[in-house]
Amino acid sequence: MAVSPCMRKPKPGRGGPALPRRSSTAQAETAHESQLAEQITDFVQKSRTQMAQQSEAFNVRANELAGKAEENIKTGDAELKRLTGQLDELEGRIRESIERATGYGLFYSFQKRQLDIAKAKQFWGYALFGLVLISMIVSGMFIWSLRYVHVYNADFYMKLSISIPLIYAIAFCNVQYSRERSLEEEYAFKSNIHMQFTA
Repeated sequence: MAVSPCMRKPKPGRGGPALPRRSSTAQAETAHESQLAEQITDFVQKSRTQMAQQSEAFNVRANELAGKAEENIKTGDAELKRLTGQLDELEGRIRESIERATGYGLFYSFQKRQLDIAKAKQFWGYALFGLVLISMIVSGMFIWSLRYVHVYNADFYMKLSISIPLIYAIAFCNVQYSRERSLEEEYAFKSNIHMQFTA
């Protein structure tokens, strides 16, 4: 009768003495795991301590840099205000020196007034030209209508009276134009004289 493989006796080298080896291996693994856990805990604590120290050193350095930056900004602002004040003062002195040296202020006033008068003179010249043109048209119509007039009655004198405001307007524009022209020449003369005296 054949013996089944399950019922065979174990060989002396394999089955019996294997149990103590496994328990010693388990104890070695447990000791190794506990030692590893201690090392990890120690490493984590040292890392945290080192990070806290570095963070504190970084915060101290950042605060120092922020204080220096704020102080530099205040110094820069004060210097900028001082330089701006000096620049304004120098600009004022330069402007006064130029005006004193060239008489620019008075010359500029004369020049500006002369240009304003020239514009006004141009307006009165255009107005005079327009009124003369209107007067010529009205006079032409009046002369053309005289062909049909055989009796000089009130209607004739009414048409004739239309030209009176035109004649007055032409005379007024002519006077204004002449006045503006003489003023322009006077201010041009004053500005030239002033430039000759200051040169």
